[in-house]
Amino acid sequence: MMLRNLLWLCFMVAGVPAFQFGSSRASGLVQAHAGVGFGKATDGAAGGVGGDGDSGGAVVFTAEFGHVKQSLSTLLKFWLMGGCGDADGWNGTGELEAQHAPTGTLASIEIDVGAGTLKLTSKSAPSLVGNLQLGLYAQALLDELDDLAKTDEAEPKDRLCYPPEAVATARESLGVRREL
Repeated sequence: MMLRNLLWLCFMVAGVPAFQFGSSRASGLVQAHAGVGFGKATDGAAGGVGGDGDSGGAVVFTAEFGHVKQSLSTLLKFWLMGGCGDADGWNGTGELEAQHAPTGTLASIEIDVGAGTLKLTSKSAPSLVGNLQLGLYAQALLDELDDLAKTDEAEPKDRLCYPPEAVATARESLGVRREL
């Protein structure tokens, strides 16, 4: 937490501008050091995609699984009610929605069972600190999905989402460093 605050302070003092999701003009310095680059995926595979999701928000990442079970949405509702894993300051606010209390950043999870996809989107205005927190929330959600996709308690066909490689591809697209 202290590292995040120090990083934020350094960027604010240096006058690094905020950027928009999916912008190709995003500052490389911000992406490299804050780890919040949400770029466009060009091959249609799971990845960070700029632009609008079904909810009208910017797509943070899309994980394309071989299959997604309808009950994944129920499990994620409980995950949100329980405090969103390791994502500090995030709390569930509604139907698959969460808000980061200190920054006001909003995020929504969209599940398409037919297409086997899970999207994380945000309608919040882009900001350096908000994007950093959104990236950390995305990592916590991907950690949860990874655990579900890799569980030994169920056969692959019975898991809520599968295969785990979809999570790895989505995580790579974020550009958020895990140590933040």
